[in-house]
Amino acid sequence: YQRRVRGSTPALTSSTTSTSSAATPPTSAAVDSATTERGNATMLRRIWRENTQYLTERFVFNDQFLQFLWRLTTADDADAADADGERLVERAKLLTNFVFRILARSAECTQQMPHWIAHSQRLFARSPATCAWFVSACARDRSQQQLVVDMLWESPVEKSRTGLVDLLVFALRVLAPRDAPHFVKRRKRAAAAANKSGGKRRNSATPPSTSAKSAIGETGAAEEGSDVSVCSSESDDVDDAPPAAASTAAAAPSTAAAAGELVLVVPKRAAPDAVPVVPTLALIDFVLRLMGDLRHNPRALRFYFALLHRFALLGTRQRKLLLRKGVANKIVDLFFGERAFAPSVDSDIELASYNDAVARGVVRAPRPSYVKSVLLARWPVPVHWDNAVDLLALLVCSCATDASRALSDAHVPPTLLRGGGNARSSVPTLPPAARRAVLRSSATEKWLRDSVGVPSVVRMLLHWAWMDREQSMRAIVALRAGLDSCAKPVHAEPYLALADGLLELADSHRAWRIEAVMVVIVRSLDAHNSRRALLSRLCEWLIASATQWQAVRRWLILHAELCNDLPEQLIYPFAS
Repeated sequence: YQRRVRGSTPALTSSTTSTSSAATPPTSAAVDSATTERGNATMLRRIWRENTQYLTERFVFNDQFLQFLWRLTTADDADAADADGERLVERAKLLTNFVFRILARSAECTQQMPHWIAHSQRLFARSPATCAWFVSACARDRSQQQLVVDMLWESPVEKSRTGLVDLLVFALRVLAPRDAPHFVKRRKRAAAAANKSGGKRRNSATPPSTSAKSAIGETGAAEEGSDVSVCSSESDDVDDAPPAAASTAAAAPSTAAAAGELVLVVPKRAAPDAVPVVPTLALIDFVLRLMGDLRHNPRALRFYFALLHRFALLGTRQRKLLLRKGVANKIVDLFFGERAFAPSVDSDIELASYNDAVARGVVRAPRPSYVKSVLLARWPVPVHWDNAVDLLALLVCSCATDASRALSDAHVPPTLLRGGGNARSSVPTLPPAARRAVLRSSATEKWLRDSVGVPSVVRMLLHWAWMDREQSMRAIVALRAGLDSCAKPVHAEPYLALADGLLELADSHRAWRIEAVMVVIVRSLDAHNSRRALLSRLCEWLIASATQWQAVRRWLILHAELCNDLPEQLIYPFAS
Protein backbone atom coordinates (compact mmCIF):
# COMPACT_ATOMS: atom_id res chain seq x y z
CA TYR A 1 0.00 0.00 0.00
CA GLN A 2 1.30 3.43 -0.96
CA ARG A 3 0.87 6.38 1.37
CA ARG A 4 0.34 9.86 -0.04
CA VAL A 5 2.78 12.13 1.74
CA ARG A 6 1.88 15.80 2.10
CA GLY A 7 3.83 17.94 -0.36
CA SER A 8 4.96 15.05 -2.55
CA THR A 9 3.78 13.88 -5.93
CA PRO A 10 1.66 10.71 -5.84
CA ALA A 11 3.10 7.76 -7.64
CA LEU A 12 1.56 6.75 -10.92
CA THR A 13 -0.25 3.46 -10.94
CA SER A 14 -2.51 1.69 -13.32
CA SER A 15 -5.51 3.36 -11.72
CA THR A 16 -4.19 6.93 -12.09
CA THR A 17 -4.31 8.91 -15.33
CA SER A 18 -2.37 11.90 -16.62
CA THR A 19 -3.52 15.44 -16.00
CA SER A 20 -4.02 16.03 -19.71
CA SER A 21 -6.70 13.37 -19.94
CA ALA A 22 -8.44 14.44 -16.73
CA ALA A 23 -10.84 16.69 -18.63
CA THR A 24 -12.15 13.89 -20.85
CA PRO A 25 -15.26 12.16 -19.47
CA PRO A 26 -14.69 8.59 -18.31
CA THR A 27 -16.12 5.80 -20.36
CA SER A 28 -18.24 2.93 -19.04
CA ALA A 29 -15.24 0.57 -19.25
CA ALA A 30 -13.18 2.96 -17.11
CA VAL A 31 -15.95 3.16 -14.51
CA ASP A 32 -16.19 -0.61 -14.37
CA SER A 33 -12.41 -0.86 -14.04
CA ALA A 34 -12.37 1.66 -11.16
CA THR A 35 -15.18 -0.19 -9.36
CA THR A 36 -13.33 -3.46 -9.76
CA GLU A 37 -10.12 -1.96 -8.43
CA ARG A 38 -11.93 -0.53 -5.40
CA GLY A 39 -13.42 -3.94 -4.74
CA ASN A 40 -10.01 -5.57 -5.10
CA ALA A 41 -8.51 -3.02 -2.68
CA THR A 42 -11.21 -3.81 -0.10
CA MET A 43 -10.59 -7.50 -0.50
CA LEU A 44 -6.82 -7.01 -0.20
CA ARG A 45 -7.26 -5.02 3.01
CA ARG A 46 -9.44 -7.75 4.46
CA ILE A 47 -6.94 -10.44 3.50
CA TRP A 48 -4.10 -8.39 4.99
CA ARG A 49 -6.05 -7.98 8.24
CA GLU A 50 -6.81 -11.71 8.46
CA ASN A 51 -3.20 -12.64 7.74
CA THR A 52 -1.97 -10.23 10.41
CA GLN A 53 -4.41 -11.70 12.90
CA TYR A 54 -3.27 -15.20 11.96
CA LEU A 55 0.39 -14.29 12.50
CA THR A 56 -0.44 -12.81 15.89
CA GLU A 57 -2.48 -15.81 17.01
CA ARG A 58 0.19 -18.18 15.72
CA PHE A 59 2.62 -16.74 18.22
CA VAL A 60 -0.02 -16.59 20.97
CA PHE A 61 -0.90 -20.27 20.64
CA ASN A 62 2.64 -21.37 20.04
CA ASP A 63 3.74 -24.30 22.20
CA GLN A 64 6.73 -22.40 23.54
CA PHE A 65 4.58 -19.43 24.49
CA LEU A 66 2.06 -21.67 26.28
CA GLN A 67 4.85 -23.38 28.20
CA PHE A 68 6.31 -20.00 29.15
CA LEU A 69 2.91 -18.74 30.37
CA TRP A 70 2.34 -21.97 32.31
CA ARG A 71 5.67 -21.62 34.13
CA LEU A 72 5.13 -17.90 34.68
CA THR A 73 1.78 -18.43 36.41
CA THR A 74 2.92 -21.34 38.56
CA ALA A 75 3.34 -20.44 42.23
CA ASP A 76 6.83 -21.06 43.58
CA ASP A 77 8.43 -21.05 47.03
CA ALA A 78 9.21 -17.34 46.83
CA ASP A 79 5.48 -16.56 46.79
CA ALA A 80 5.08 -18.14 50.22
CA ALA A 81 6.95 -15.20 51.78
CA ASP A 82 4.45 -12.75 50.29
CA ALA A 83 2.03 -12.23 53.17
CA ASP A 84 -0.45 -10.08 51.22
CA GLY A 85 -0.38 -12.31 48.17
CA GLU A 86 0.32 -9.45 45.76
CA ARG A 87 2.55 -11.54 43.54
CA LEU A 88 -0.02 -14.31 43.37
CA VAL A 89 -2.74 -11.80 42.52
CA GLU A 90 -0.67 -10.50 39.61
CA ARG A 91 -0.17 -14.05 38.39
CA ALA A 92 -3.90 -14.69 38.72
CA LYS A 93 -4.72 -11.56 36.68
CA LEU A 94 -2.42 -12.64 33.87
CA LEU A 95 -3.71 -16.22 33.90
CA THR A 96 -7.45 -15.44 33.99
CA ASN A 97 -7.16 -12.81 31.27
CA PHE A 98 -5.42 -15.29 29.00
CA VAL A 99 -7.84 -18.15 29.76
CA PHE A 100 -11.12 -16.26 29.35
CA ARG A 101 -10.21 -13.54 26.88
CA ILE A 102 -7.95 -15.45 24.49
CA LEU A 103 -8.11 -19.19 25.03
CA ALA A 104 -11.89 -19.35 25.56
CA ARG A 105 -12.52 -17.56 22.26
CA SER A 106 -10.53 -20.03 20.18
CA ALA A 107 -12.35 -23.12 19.01
CA GLU A 108 -9.07 -24.93 18.30
CA CYS A 109 -7.77 -24.61 21.87
CA THR A 110 -10.90 -25.46 23.85
CA GLN A 111 -9.56 -28.95 24.44
CA GLN A 112 -6.96 -27.38 26.71
CA MET A 113 -9.54 -25.50 28.80
CA PRO A 114 -9.93 -28.14 31.60
CA HIS A 115 -6.15 -28.24 32.11
CA TRP A 116 -5.88 -24.46 32.34
CA ILE A 117 -8.85 -24.30 34.74
CA ALA A 118 -7.17 -26.89 36.98
CA HIS A 119 -3.96 -24.87 36.78
CA SER A 120 -5.87 -21.74 37.83
CA GLN A 121 -7.45 -23.58 40.75
CA ARG A 122 -4.02 -24.65 42.01
CA LEU A 123 -2.92 -21.03 41.87
CA PHE A 124 -6.05 -19.83 43.69
CA ALA A 125 -5.60 -22.44 46.40
CA ARG A 126 -2.26 -20.92 47.43
CA SER A 127 -3.79 -17.67 48.76
CA PRO A 128 -7.35 -16.49 49.52
CA ALA A 129 -6.32 -13.05 48.23
CA THR A 130 -6.39 -14.34 44.65
CA CYS A 131 -9.91 -15.72 45.14
CA ALA A 132 -11.05 -12.46 46.72
CA TRP A 133 -9.65 -10.48 43.78
CA PHE A 134 -11.28 -12.73 41.17
CA VAL A 135 -14.71 -12.77 42.84
CA SER A 136 -14.65 -9.03 43.52
CA ALA A 137 -13.56 -8.27 39.96
CA CYS A 138 -16.35 -10.39 38.49
CA ALA A 139 -18.86 -8.61 40.74
CA ARG A 140 -17.68 -4.99 40.54
CA ASP A 141 -15.34 -4.40 37.59
CA ARG A 142 -17.19 -3.51 34.40
CA SER A 143 -14.88 -5.36 32.05
CA GLN A 144 -15.00 -8.51 34.20
CA GLN A 145 -18.78 -8.24 34.49
CA GLN A 146 -19.04 -8.07 30.73
CA LEU A 147 -16.73 -11.07 30.52
CA VAL A 148 -19.03 -13.08 32.81
CA VAL A 149 -22.06 -12.14 30.73
CA ASP A 150 -20.29 -12.97 27.47
CA MET A 151 -19.21 -16.38 28.75
CA LEU A 152 -22.60 -17.37 30.20
CA TRP A 153 -24.78 -15.74 27.55
CA GLU A 154 -22.89 -15.65 24.26
CA SER A 155 -20.14 -18.26 24.31
CA PRO A 156 -20.93 -21.10 21.87
CA VAL A 157 -18.39 -23.43 23.52
CA GLU A 158 -19.66 -25.45 26.46
CA LYS A 159 -16.22 -25.97 27.98
CA SER A 160 -15.68 -22.23 28.24
CA ARG A 161 -18.91 -21.78 30.18
CA THR A 162 -18.21 -24.77 32.39
CA GLY A 163 -14.68 -23.52 33.07
CA LEU A 164 -15.92 -20.14 34.28
CA VAL A 165 -18.49 -21.76 36.57
CA ASP A 166 -15.89 -24.19 37.95
CA LEU A 167 -13.41 -21.42 38.72
CA LEU A 168 -16.04 -19.19 40.35
CA VAL A 169 -17.32 -22.02 42.53
CA PHE A 170 -13.79 -22.94 43.55
CA ALA A 171 -13.08 -19.34 44.56
CA LEU A 172 -16.34 -19.16 46.52
CA ARG A 173 -15.44 -22.39 48.32
CA VAL A 174 -12.06 -20.98 49.37
CA LEU A 175 -13.70 -17.75 50.57
CA ALA A 176 -16.54 -19.51 52.42
CA PRO A 177 -14.85 -19.69 55.85
CA ARG A 178 -14.05 -15.98 55.71
CA ASP A 179 -17.23 -14.61 54.11
CA ALA A 180 -19.88 -16.93 55.58
CA PRO A 181 -20.09 -15.10 58.96
CA HIS A 182 -21.17 -11.95 57.06
CA PHE A 183 -24.28 -13.72 55.73
CA VAL A 184 -26.04 -13.46 59.12
CA LYS A 185 -28.72 -10.83 59.53
CA ARG A 186 -27.54 -7.86 61.58
CA ARG A 187 -30.29 -5.33 61.06
CA LYS A 188 -30.55 -4.33 64.72
CA ARG A 189 -26.80 -3.91 65.01
CA ALA A 190 -26.72 -1.76 61.89
CA ALA A 191 -29.52 0.46 63.24
CA ALA A 192 -27.73 0.86 66.58
CA ALA A 193 -24.48 1.81 64.85
CA ALA A 194 -26.31 4.34 62.66
CA ASN A 195 -28.02 5.92 65.67
CA LYS A 196 -24.79 6.21 67.63
CA SER A 197 -22.93 7.75 64.69
CA GLY A 198 -25.68 10.40 64.34
CA GLY A 199 -26.58 9.62 60.79
CA LYS A 200 -28.57 7.29 58.64
CA ARG A 201 -27.10 4.72 56.35
CA ARG A 202 -27.75 5.19 52.75
CA ASN A 203 -29.78 2.38 51.30
CA SER A 204 -27.81 0.59 48.61
CA ALA A 205 -30.59 -1.65 47.44
CA THR A 206 -31.24 -1.60 43.73
CA PRO A 207 -34.35 -2.86 41.98
CA PRO A 208 -34.00 -6.11 40.06
CA SER A 209 -32.68 -5.54 36.59
CA THR A 210 -34.20 -6.92 33.44
CA SER A 211 -31.11 -7.05 31.29
CA ALA A 212 -27.48 -7.94 31.68
CA LYS A 213 -26.41 -4.55 30.34
CA SER A 214 -28.44 -2.62 32.90
CA ALA A 215 -27.16 -4.90 35.67
CA ILE A 216 -23.59 -4.05 34.73
CA GLY A 217 -24.46 -0.36 34.62
CA GLU A 218 -26.08 -0.43 38.05
CA THR A 219 -23.09 -2.08 39.67
CA GLY A 220 -20.68 0.25 37.93
CA ALA A 221 -22.65 3.31 39.07
CA ALA A 222 -22.60 2.11 42.64
CA GLU A 223 -18.91 1.51 42.33
CA GLU A 224 -18.10 5.11 41.46
CA GLY A 225 -19.26 6.51 44.83
CA SER A 226 -17.19 5.45 47.79
CA ASP A 227 -20.07 5.96 50.20
CA VAL A 228 -22.29 3.44 48.44
CA SER A 229 -21.79 -0.21 49.24
CA VAL A 230 -22.35 -2.84 46.60
CA CYS A 231 -21.71 -5.81 48.85
CA SER A 232 -25.37 -6.67 49.24
CA SER A 233 -28.76 -5.59 47.99
CA GLU A 234 -30.19 -6.12 51.47
CA SER A 235 -29.26 -3.96 54.42
CA ASP A 236 -29.17 -6.90 56.80
CA ASP A 237 -26.59 -8.89 54.90
CA VAL A 238 -23.58 -6.77 55.77
CA ASP A 239 -21.28 -6.86 58.73
CA ASP A 240 -21.07 -3.37 60.20
CA ALA A 241 -18.20 -1.78 62.07
CA PRO A 242 -18.09 -2.21 65.86
CA PRO A 243 -20.37 0.29 67.64
CA ALA A 244 -17.48 1.40 69.85
CA ALA A 245 -15.61 2.93 66.92
CA ALA A 246 -18.67 4.90 65.82
CA SER A 247 -19.37 6.19 69.32
CA THR A 248 -15.75 7.32 69.76
CA ALA A 249 -15.82 9.24 66.49
CA ALA A 250 -19.11 10.92 67.42
CA ALA A 251 -17.91 11.91 70.88
CA ALA A 252 -14.83 13.79 69.64
CA PRO A 253 -16.67 16.98 68.42
CA SER A 254 -18.77 17.16 71.57
CA THR A 255 -15.64 17.07 73.76
CA ALA A 256 -14.03 19.91 71.84
CA ALA A 257 -17.23 21.96 72.00
CA ALA A 258 -17.37 21.52 75.75
CA ALA A 259 -13.84 22.96 76.01
CA GLY A 260 -15.00 26.20 74.38
CA GLU A 261 -13.25 25.69 71.06
CA LEU A 262 -14.78 26.44 67.69
CA VAL A 263 -15.53 23.17 66.00
CA LEU A 264 -16.20 22.97 62.27
CA VAL A 265 -18.08 19.82 61.52
CA VAL A 266 -17.39 18.73 57.95
CA PRO A 267 -19.53 15.89 56.58
CA LYS A 268 -17.25 13.05 55.60
CA ARG A 269 -17.78 9.99 53.52
CA ALA A 270 -18.13 6.69 55.25
CA ALA A 271 -14.86 5.02 56.09
CA PRO A 272 -13.94 2.21 53.70
CA ASP A 273 -13.84 -0.31 56.53
CA ALA A 274 -17.14 0.82 58.11
CA VAL A 275 -19.08 -1.51 55.83
CA PRO A 276 -16.66 -4.12 54.56
CA VAL A 277 -17.17 -5.27 51.02
CA VAL A 278 -17.79 -9.00 51.10
CA PRO A 279 -16.77 -10.50 47.72
CA THR A 280 -19.23 -13.39 47.95
CA LEU A 281 -22.21 -11.12 48.66
CA ALA A 282 -21.22 -8.77 45.86
CA LEU A 283 -21.00 -11.62 43.35
CA ILE A 284 -24.32 -13.18 44.40
CA ASP A 285 -26.08 -9.81 44.11
CA PHE A 286 -24.64 -9.28 40.64
CA VAL A 287 -25.62 -12.78 39.51
CA LEU A 288 -29.17 -12.38 40.82
CA ARG A 289 -29.54 -9.10 38.93
CA LEU A 290 -28.84 -11.03 35.73
CA MET A 291 -31.81 -13.36 36.29
CA GLY A 292 -34.20 -10.98 34.56
CA ASP A 293 -32.35 -11.36 31.26
CA LEU A 294 -32.69 -15.16 31.18
CA ARG A 295 -36.05 -15.03 29.41
CA HIS A 296 -34.25 -13.61 26.36
CA ASN A 297 -31.30 -16.06 26.61
CA PRO A 298 -32.75 -19.50 27.40
CA ARG A 299 -29.56 -21.38 26.58
CA ALA A 300 -27.85 -19.64 29.52
CA LEU A 301 -30.28 -21.28 31.98
CA ARG A 302 -28.20 -24.40 32.46
CA PHE A 303 -24.93 -22.70 33.41
CA TYR A 304 -26.53 -19.80 35.27
CA PHE A 305 -28.40 -22.05 37.70
CA ALA A 306 -25.46 -24.46 37.85
CA LEU A 307 -23.46 -21.65 39.46
CA LEU A 308 -26.18 -20.93 42.04
CA HIS A 309 -26.83 -24.62 42.69
CA ARG A 310 -23.18 -25.39 43.37
CA PHE A 311 -22.96 -22.31 45.59
CA ALA A 312 -25.92 -23.60 47.62
CA LEU A 313 -24.16 -26.94 48.05
CA LEU A 314 -21.32 -25.24 49.95
CA GLY A 315 -23.24 -25.09 53.24
CA THR A 316 -26.27 -24.10 55.26
CA ARG A 317 -25.34 -20.41 55.44
CA GLN A 318 -25.17 -20.22 51.67
CA ARG A 319 -28.64 -21.73 51.38
CA LYS A 320 -30.02 -19.34 54.00
CA LEU A 321 -28.57 -16.43 52.04
CA LEU A 322 -30.31 -17.54 48.84
CA LEU A 323 -33.57 -18.02 50.74
CA ARG A 324 -33.38 -14.48 52.10
CA LYS A 325 -32.69 -13.21 48.60
CA GLY A 326 -35.95 -14.83 47.44
CA VAL A 327 -34.35 -17.22 44.95
CA ALA A 328 -36.96 -19.97 45.54
CA ASN A 329 -39.98 -17.89 44.51
CA LYS A 330 -37.97 -16.13 41.78
CA ILE A 331 -37.38 -19.48 40.05
CA VAL A 332 -41.12 -20.17 39.93
CA ASP A 333 -41.92 -16.62 38.80
CA LEU A 334 -39.28 -16.87 36.08
CA PHE A 335 -40.68 -20.17 34.87
CA PHE A 336 -44.23 -18.85 34.56
CA GLY A 337 -43.30 -15.28 33.59
CA GLU A 338 -45.02 -13.62 36.51
CA ARG A 339 -44.41 -10.54 38.69
CA ALA A 340 -40.94 -9.11 38.06
CA PHE A 341 -40.32 -11.51 35.15
CA ALA A 342 -43.48 -10.78 33.19
CA PRO A 343 -42.68 -9.92 29.55
CA SER A 344 -43.17 -6.30 28.54
CA VAL A 345 -45.93 -5.66 26.02
CA ASP A 346 -44.07 -2.75 24.45
CA SER A 347 -40.79 -4.56 23.86
CA ASP A 348 -42.04 -8.07 23.16
CA ILE A 349 -41.60 -8.97 19.49
CA GLU A 350 -43.95 -11.93 19.79
CA LEU A 351 -46.74 -9.79 21.19
CA ALA A 352 -46.24 -7.18 18.45
CA SER A 353 -46.49 -9.80 15.74
CA TYR A 354 -49.51 -11.31 17.48
CA ASN A 355 -51.28 -7.95 17.62
CA ASP A 356 -50.57 -7.48 13.92
CA ALA A 357 -52.14 -10.85 13.22
CA VAL A 358 -55.18 -9.87 15.29
CA ALA A 359 -55.52 -6.59 13.38
CA ARG A 360 -55.41 -8.46 10.06
CA GLY A 361 -58.04 -10.91 11.27
CA VAL A 362 -55.79 -13.96 11.00
CA VAL A 363 -56.36 -14.99 14.61
CA ARG A 364 -58.82 -14.05 17.33
CA ALA A 365 -58.37 -11.33 19.92
CA PRO A 366 -55.59 -11.97 22.46
CA ARG A 367 -56.50 -13.84 25.62
CA PRO A 368 -55.46 -12.56 29.06
CA SER A 369 -53.22 -15.60 29.48
CA TYR A 370 -51.34 -14.96 26.24
CA VAL A 371 -48.49 -13.12 27.96
CA LYS A 372 -47.79 -16.22 30.05
CA SER A 373 -48.13 -18.61 27.09
CA VAL A 374 -45.63 -16.59 25.03
CA LEU A 375 -43.02 -16.89 27.75
CA LEU A 376 -43.64 -20.59 28.33
CA ALA A 377 -43.23 -21.26 24.61
CA ARG A 378 -39.69 -19.90 24.72
CA TRP A 379 -38.25 -22.29 27.29
CA PRO A 380 -36.47 -25.41 26.02
CA VAL A 381 -37.98 -27.37 28.91
CA PRO A 382 -36.47 -30.88 28.56
CA VAL A 383 -32.83 -29.83 29.00
CA HIS A 384 -32.15 -26.45 30.49
CA TRP A 385 -34.35 -26.36 33.60
CA ASP A 386 -32.76 -29.30 35.43
CA ASN A 387 -30.28 -27.19 37.40
CA ALA A 388 -32.99 -24.68 38.36
CA VAL A 389 -35.23 -27.47 39.67
CA ASP A 390 -32.30 -29.01 41.54
CA LEU A 391 -31.57 -25.65 43.17
CA LEU A 392 -35.22 -25.19 44.16
CA ALA A 393 -35.37 -28.68 45.67
CA LEU A 394 -32.15 -28.04 47.57
CA LEU A 395 -33.56 -24.87 49.09
CA VAL A 396 -36.95 -26.39 49.89
CA CYS A 397 -35.53 -29.54 51.47
CA SER A 398 -33.22 -27.43 53.64
CA CYS A 399 -36.25 -25.92 55.41
CA ALA A 400 -38.40 -27.46 58.10
CA THR A 401 -42.06 -28.16 57.36
CA ASP A 402 -45.02 -27.27 59.55
CA ALA A 403 -45.35 -30.89 60.66
CA SER A 404 -41.68 -31.19 61.61
CA ARG A 405 -41.80 -27.93 63.58
CA ALA A 406 -44.44 -29.40 65.88
CA LEU A 407 -42.33 -32.49 66.66
CA SER A 408 -39.11 -33.00 68.57
CA ASP A 409 -35.61 -32.94 67.14
CA ALA A 410 -35.62 -36.73 66.90
CA HIS A 411 -38.49 -36.71 64.37
CA VAL A 412 -37.44 -35.00 61.16
CA PRO A 413 -38.34 -35.70 57.53
CA PRO A 414 -35.97 -38.16 55.86
CA THR A 415 -35.56 -35.65 53.04
CA LEU A 416 -34.39 -32.81 55.31
CA LEU A 417 -30.86 -31.57 54.67
CA ARG A 418 -29.23 -30.85 58.01
CA GLY A 419 -26.31 -28.49 58.33
CA GLY A 420 -23.47 -28.46 60.80
CA GLY A 421 -25.69 -27.80 63.83
CA ASN A 422 -28.14 -30.31 65.24
CA ALA A 423 -30.29 -27.73 67.05
CA ARG A 424 -33.75 -26.95 65.76
CA SER A 425 -32.79 -23.28 65.42
CA SER A 426 -30.18 -24.16 62.79
CA VAL A 427 -32.90 -25.39 60.39
CA PRO A 428 -34.36 -22.47 58.40
CA THR A 429 -38.00 -21.94 57.55
CA LEU A 430 -39.25 -21.53 54.01
CA PRO A 431 -40.26 -17.86 53.51
CA PRO A 432 -44.01 -17.31 53.07
CA ALA A 433 -43.57 -15.86 49.58
CA ALA A 434 -41.59 -18.90 48.44
CA ARG A 435 -44.09 -21.27 50.04
CA ARG A 436 -47.01 -19.61 48.27
CA ALA A 437 -45.15 -19.56 44.94
CA VAL A 438 -44.14 -23.23 45.06
CA LEU A 439 -47.19 -24.83 46.67
CA ARG A 440 -49.91 -22.84 44.94
CA SER A 441 -48.53 -23.22 41.44
CA SER A 442 -48.57 -26.13 39.05
CA ALA A 443 -44.81 -26.06 38.53
CA THR A 444 -44.16 -29.48 40.08
CA GLU A 445 -46.91 -31.10 38.00
CA LYS A 446 -45.59 -29.53 34.80
CA TRP A 447 -42.00 -30.58 35.57
CA LEU A 448 -43.14 -34.16 36.18
CA ARG A 449 -45.10 -34.17 32.93
CA ASP A 450 -42.07 -32.90 30.99
CA SER A 451 -39.58 -35.17 32.86
CA VAL A 452 -37.59 -32.17 34.14
CA GLY A 453 -35.54 -32.83 37.27
CA VAL A 454 -37.66 -35.82 38.27
CA PRO A 455 -35.59 -36.86 41.35
CA SER A 456 -35.64 -33.29 42.66
CA VAL A 457 -39.37 -32.84 42.09
CA VAL A 458 -40.12 -36.15 43.81
CA ARG A 459 -37.90 -35.12 46.72
CA MET A 460 -39.83 -31.87 47.16
CA LEU A 461 -43.21 -33.63 47.08
CA LEU A 462 -42.06 -36.21 49.62
CA HIS A 463 -40.59 -33.50 51.82
CA TRP A 464 -43.99 -31.81 52.08
CA ALA A 465 -45.96 -35.07 52.30
CA TRP A 466 -44.16 -36.33 55.42
CA MET A 467 -46.59 -36.26 58.38
CA ASP A 468 -48.96 -34.08 56.33
CA ARG A 469 -52.10 -35.70 54.97
CA GLU A 470 -53.12 -32.69 52.90
CA GLN A 471 -49.81 -32.57 51.02
CA SER A 472 -49.88 -36.35 50.65
CA MET A 473 -53.26 -36.05 48.98
CA ARG A 474 -51.85 -33.36 46.69
CA ALA A 475 -49.06 -35.72 45.59
CA ILE A 476 -51.53 -38.57 45.03
CA VAL A 477 -53.79 -36.35 42.94
CA ALA A 478 -50.79 -35.41 40.80
CA LEU A 479 -49.95 -39.13 40.49
CA ARG A 480 -53.44 -40.03 39.33
CA ALA A 481 -53.69 -37.16 36.82
CA GLY A 482 -50.27 -37.98 35.41
CA LEU A 483 -50.92 -41.69 34.94
CA ASP A 484 -54.26 -41.01 33.28
CA SER A 485 -52.60 -38.75 30.71
CA CYS A 486 -49.79 -41.20 29.84
CA ALA A 487 -49.75 -42.77 26.40
CA LYS A 488 -46.34 -44.48 26.40
CA PRO A 489 -44.26 -46.26 29.04
CA VAL A 490 -41.63 -43.53 28.98
CA HIS A 491 -44.26 -41.00 30.00
CA ALA A 492 -45.14 -43.03 33.10
CA GLU A 493 -41.60 -43.27 34.51
CA PRO A 494 -41.67 -39.96 36.49
CA TYR A 495 -44.96 -40.90 38.10
CA LEU A 496 -43.80 -44.40 38.96
CA ALA A 497 -40.78 -42.82 40.66
CA LEU A 498 -43.20 -40.68 42.68
CA ALA A 499 -45.21 -43.78 43.57
CA ASP A 500 -42.04 -45.52 44.78
CA GLY A 501 -41.25 -42.56 47.03
CA LEU A 502 -44.78 -42.47 48.47
CA LEU A 503 -44.63 -46.18 49.30
CA GLU A 504 -41.24 -45.82 50.97
CA LEU A 505 -42.06 -42.72 53.03
CA ALA A 506 -42.43 -43.88 56.64
CA ASP A 507 -44.68 -41.91 58.99
CA SER A 508 -48.04 -42.21 60.75
CA HIS A 509 -49.95 -41.87 57.45
CA ARG A 510 -48.10 -44.60 55.62
CA ALA A 511 -50.91 -47.21 55.64
CA TRP A 512 -53.41 -44.72 54.25
CA ARG A 513 -50.87 -43.53 51.65
CA ILE A 514 -50.12 -47.08 50.45
CA GLU A 515 -53.80 -47.82 50.01
CA ALA A 516 -54.34 -44.62 48.03
CA VAL A 517 -51.37 -45.35 45.75
CA MET A 518 -52.55 -48.90 45.12
CA VAL A 519 -56.04 -47.72 44.21
CA VAL A 520 -54.55 -45.25 41.71
CA ILE A 521 -52.36 -47.94 40.13
CA VAL A 522 -55.20 -50.47 39.81
CA ARG A 523 -57.47 -47.89 38.21
CA SER A 524 -54.68 -46.99 35.79
CA LEU A 525 -54.45 -50.66 34.79
CA ASP A 526 -58.13 -50.63 33.92
CA ALA A 527 -57.88 -47.32 32.06
CA HIS A 528 -54.93 -48.43 29.90
CA ASN A 529 -56.15 -51.93 29.15
CA SER A 530 -55.88 -51.32 25.39
CA ARG A 531 -52.29 -50.08 25.51
CA ARG A 532 -50.22 -53.20 25.85
CA ALA A 533 -46.81 -51.57 26.29
CA LEU A 534 -47.98 -49.22 29.04
CA LEU A 535 -50.02 -51.99 30.67
CA SER A 536 -46.99 -54.27 30.74
CA ARG A 537 -44.86 -51.55 32.36
CA LEU A 538 -47.45 -50.94 35.09
CA CYS A 539 -47.66 -54.67 35.77
CA GLU A 540 -43.87 -54.90 36.09
CA TRP A 541 -43.85 -52.05 38.58
CA LEU A 542 -46.67 -53.60 40.63
CA ILE A 543 -44.95 -56.99 40.76
CA ALA A 544 -41.65 -55.39 41.81
CA SER A 545 -43.38 -53.31 44.51
CA ALA A 546 -45.27 -56.34 45.87
CA THR A 547 -42.03 -58.32 45.99
CA GLN A 548 -40.26 -55.53 47.90
CA TRP A 549 -42.97 -54.28 50.26
CA GLN A 550 -44.99 -56.55 52.50
CA ALA A 551 -47.69 -53.90 52.88
CA VAL A 552 -48.35 -54.04 49.14
CA ARG A 553 -48.71 -57.83 49.23
CA ARG A 554 -51.06 -57.56 52.20
CA TRP A 555 -53.19 -55.04 50.33
CA LEU A 556 -53.46 -57.33 47.31
CA ILE A 557 -54.53 -60.20 49.54
CA LEU A 558 -57.17 -58.10 51.32
CA HIS A 559 -58.54 -56.89 47.98
CA ALA A 560 -58.56 -60.24 46.20
CA GLU A 561 -61.75 -59.33 44.36
CA LEU A 562 -59.77 -56.82 42.31
CA CYS A 563 -57.46 -59.56 41.03
CA ASN A 564 -60.20 -60.98 38.83
CA ASP A 565 -59.95 -57.96 36.56
CA LEU A 566 -56.13 -57.79 36.55
CA PRO A 567 -53.95 -59.28 33.80
CA GLU A 568 -52.79 -62.86 34.13
CA GLN A 569 -49.09 -61.97 34.50
CA LEU A 570 -50.07 -60.06 37.66
CA ILE A 571 -52.24 -62.78 39.18
CA TYR A 572 -49.82 -65.72 39.03
CA PRO A 573 -47.09 -64.34 41.33
CA PHE A 574 -49.64 -63.94 44.14
CA ALA A 575 -51.92 -66.91 43.49
CA SER A 576 -50.49 -68.76 46.48
